[in-house]
Amino acid sequence: FRRVLFRSAVKGSNNSFLYWNASSDGGLTWSSWQRLPAGMTSDKPVSLVGYGNALYLAYVGQDGDLKINITQLTDASNNRWTDQYQIPNQAAQYVTLHPEAGGLALYYVGTDSVLYRTFTNQPSLGNDWFIATKLPNQTASSNLAVTSIEIGRAHV
Repeated sequence: FRRVLFRSAVKGSNNSFLYWNASSDGGLTWSSWQRLPAGMTSDKPVSLVGYGNALYLAYVGQDGDLKINITQLTDASNNRWTDQYQIPNQAAQYVTLHPEAGGLALYYVGTDSVLYRTFTNQPSLGNDWFIATKLPNQTASSNLAVTSIEIGRAHV
């Protein structure tokens, strides 16, 4: 078993290209930054998550509709990513991916500043996302992060 850390960023003073790199020694050293394929650009923070032995990246596109884009790293050594897909009928200001029981959740700040959640158990397909639901009484005006912990489990 080999643990690899990944990180991503929006970099560039005159562009919004997306970049990623990796570390296989716990973050002591990092590979050089690799740019995602042309057309994958954003001026908003991106979300990177491991799920089901795959690495997924979500970001808000720079189109006027602020569409949510998802792509998957298929070959880290050659910087190959799947063709991005967009989650239908969803627009966002900020996004974050989170692995949950049985699938992958996407939490996002909608264009109305309300927090939403959608979910899929097959993120590689792109057409299997559930209709987004509003999180009651939750709003935001900047990037968000989601995490979870198990409460009540003894660790020996």
